[in-house]
Amino acid sequence: MLCAFCVFAVNYARYQIGENPSNQCHLCSIKQCLVFLNHRSASKSEFNSKFVSQIVYLLKIQRMSDKISAANAPKPVGLYPHARKVGNLLFLSGVGPRVAGSNANDSAVPGLELDHNGNFKSFDFEAQCRSVFDNVKLILEASGSSWNKLVDVTVFLVNMKRDFVVYNRVYAEYFKDNQPCRTTVEINSLPTPIAIELKCIATID
Repeated sequence: MLCAFCVFAVNYARYQIGENPSNQCHLCSIKQCLVFLNHRSASKSEFNSKFVSQIVYLLKIQRMSDKISAANAPKPVGLYPHARKVGNLLFLSGVGPRVAGSNANDSAVPGLELDHNGNFKSFDFEAQCRSVFDNVKLILEASGSSWNKLVDVTVFLVNMKRDFVVYNRVYAEYFKDNQPCRTTVEINSLPTPIAIELKCIATID
């Protein structure tokens, strides 16, 4: 009986926020209940209104916690989304300078050419900086946010001594107006042969 009430209340809550009803109880996870809100003549007085209000709130929070994949950004190198929205915050996964559509794995890196042993034949760190910033912009816009809504940026460099001066100069160009909090750290390596990666948090309406 509790499960039937749960399903009925959840479906009423879903109806209130414009979602379709479900035949699974999201509170006790029993699939055998088949109570739908097809009987819209039922009034609120038939439910515990406080209970239904709590479910409406939880469903809205669940809907705001969306996983986002940006079609025009480089593919992730693992099982994770480009970004995730929670409330009014947007959390981006680590973003590198790889070029979307460059090949099946989006593995091309601007300014980088390797020999058959994986050694550098050419290396342009500034090109990587500009590409990673552009990729972040693509993901922000695909997610419904924007560059000016960035509030926190963590930057990973594989060679601080070699690359920091160039990175800091290019960074200043891109963040002339919006100046989010920033942390820059040196790491040993990244999963692909890139020299920079960004981890960002932005606000979203």
